[in-house]
Amino acid sequence: MELTKRGAKNLSITKTTLIVIILIIAIWFFFFSNIIKKNCSTIQCFDEQSIQCKPTKFTGIVDNNIFKYTIKGSEGDNCKIKIELDKMGVGTPIELIDLFEGRSMECNIPQNRMKEVSINKMQDVINFCTGSLKESIYELVIKKLYGLVVQNMDEILEDIDKNLFEE
Repeated sequence: MELTKRGAKNLSITKTTLIVIILIIAIWFFFFSNIIKKNCSTIQCFDEQSIQCKPTKFTGIVDNNIFKYTIKGSEGDNCKIKIELDKMGVGTPIELIDLFEGRSMECNIPQNRMKEVSINKMQDVINFCTGSLKESIYELVIKKLYGLVVQNMDEILEDIDKNLFEE
């Protein structure tokens, strides 16, 4: 009988040990797998995290629009960041809201570039990105350029007329 009790005790210790090991592995996985991201309340905090490309979230206002920035981690020498335009500012025309709101882009920014300048002051950030937000930005630029060409069509035609037929 004593043998059976010891066997049962060893079995319950083994189950407990197994559960503890599984919990330690689960905690380790969540901690190091970039699932848990730090929430920053200031752009300075986000910039500090972006220098090391640590998984971080930041929601902030840029030009009266609410943007969400999420550092997903490093990929080689690049830092993978998702930029989402969450909400357009009050008074924005409905056409622009339809074009931009809720759109996002994934950016692979060189880590050395992240050390040089803040993400919201980076002039060429769009060069490192792909996604629907980037497409919407280009669509707006094309519409504006087309509008300028049509608006100045008379002057353009006059210049062409002068240059072609004046000799």
